[in-house]
Amino acid sequence: MGLFKKILGKDKDKKALMKIYPIATYKVHHSMLDNDAKDEADLERANKSLEKNPDDLPALTAKMTALNNLSRHNDALDAVDRALADHPDDPKLHGMKAHTLNCMEEYEKALVSYQNASSLSGDDPDILCGMGATLTSVDRHEDALKCYKAASCLRPDDPKILVGTGIVLNNMGSHEHAYDCFRGAYVLNQAEPGLTFCLIISGRILDGVAAAACNEGIALKNQGEFEAALTLYGLALALDSDMKLAVLVNKAIALRHLKRYEEALVCIGQALDLSPDDDGIILNQANILHDIGNYERELLCYEKLLKISPDDAVVLMGMGRVLACLKKYEEGLAYCEKALSIDPRNTLCLNYKGGILYLMDRNDEALACYEKALKIKPDDVQCIIGKVRALDNLDRHKEGLACFENALGIKPGNTYGLKGKVLSLYNLGKYEEALECCLEAQSADPSDADALRSMGIILGRLGMYKEAFTCYKTLLESDPRSGVHGTAFVQDST
Repeated sequence: MGLFKKILGKDKDKKALMKIYPIATYKVHHSMLDNDAKDEADLERANKSLEKNPDDLPALTAKMTALNNLSRHNDALDAVDRALADHPDDPKLHGMKAHTLNCMEEYEKALVSYQNASSLSGDDPDILCGMGATLTSVDRHEDALKCYKAASCLRPDDPKILVGTGIVLNNMGSHEHAYDCFRGAYVLNQAEPGLTFCLIISGRILDGVAAAACNEGIALKNQGEFEAALTLYGLALALDSDMKLAVLVNKAIALRHLKRYEEALVCIGQALDLSPDDDGIILNQANILHDIGNYERELLCYEKLLKISPDDAVVLMGMGRVLACLKKYEEGLAYCEKALSIDPRNTLCLNYKGGILYLMDRNDEALACYEKALKIKPDDVQCIIGKVRALDNLDRHKEGLACFENALGIKPGNTYGLKGKVLSLYNLGKYEEALECCLEAQSADPSDADALRSMGIILGRLGMYKEAFTCYKTLLESDPRSGVHGTAFVQDST
């Protein structure tokens, strides 16, 4: 925790200004990446290049970066001093020495090196930015701000300069302007070192940085920004092991949305080691297992959940869903009906029940189920899809197409609605229009396997066999486990 105290300053008062120190923030960001093996490899490559050509400046830069990342600052300083003995007028070497001195927290010496570099190079935005970071570290915020402003004039919209400016403004108490800088940098480059950490602190007086990181991660996860959320969860874990359970669960959810299922299962397994009987964690495990089609293990999760919460509608309908996936339709239907006796307005459960009835070829009952759900939630696109499937099985294709036109009117560009429209157009024999609609659905989500399968079927119907083959090949390359003949929203009857 010593490094984080350096980032946040030494104020113990909760209401005190939360200062951010750039060099320590950079170190923490790098330590979170856990890239030692990469840095060792980079160092080895740089040394080999320098053996062939001692004046290879890019190789020397790579060597210095690797040594500093590995916290071998004295070695880095020795290397740059030897280079400066041969090239005393090279501003980049002076800049590298300054950065190394910064890492060693020798800020006054670093400033001298930056001034030497600046006198040799003139107005260089990288030198100005480095000088700004050093001045910030010694609380000379007005001077630091001048450096960042000068750098920004030379290179506008540089995320590194925006982050540095934001840190200075934050430390000067101008939190709103600081937050604007950090957000601007985030738009330009979400991976800018230390940026997510700065976003958490800026504009807030925090009781606990780890809790703030976790909460910000949850907010980003809920907005669909899953990669950014993962960064924050990593930060929260590094800051406070007491946050581990909450972070692991939310990290697993983010990984699931990114379709990184194996990693998600590892996180959930670690969370269950900490709290084996937590029904929320078990439910998340069941959802991940469902996504990868491991219904037998999913069933075990729901059996355990039923022992913990036998009258929970969510658990009951989940049990109904997994039993249906295992083709135990009567049992699945019974669990959905029990869930609806507890929560009769649960549209997701009505959707599950309708789906089971559809699979049992009880299309009139399925249709009634979907219509009941749509009276409660008219814009439920999944229920609209279910309704159209039932209508199509009843040979009422035009009514199905009208349903999807209505759904797309409610939510234009909605991929579920587009895919459903494809189904209706296909069943009406309007293959060209179905293909056009399918292309729109696939462009909205290029990773959608269902869209690729369906596109292959439609292209085959149109006699475009080479194009169909390309669809199937792409599908298998993206997910070999899925198979060409998995779930498509149109089915080839030939």
